[in-house]
Amino acid sequence: MSEIGAKLTFQADDPTQVRDNEVAAREREIAALAKRTTRSLDEVRDVYEREYHRLATDATVLTHLQVLTASKVRAILRRAPASSNRIG
Repeated sequence: MSEIGAKLTFQADDPTQVRDNEVAAREREIAALAKRTTRSLDEVRDVYEREYHRLATDATVLTHLQVLTASKVRAILRRAPASSNRIG
């Protein structure tokens, strides 16, 4: 089995660990986006979660979903005024 195949098998053996890793990675990305855009964590988290779920609904390959979501959130936050409650 290839090294990649072994990693995928290991991750599949412990779905809780995979989910925890994904949640932690999303939280790190949200914190980084908040810092880069000078927006509150709550505001960025709301936009991020909405975009993540919207994109995940139609995604057939989930590998780059976090990267695509972060890109979309940055674009949304750049377009919206900092004091706006109506983002997206």
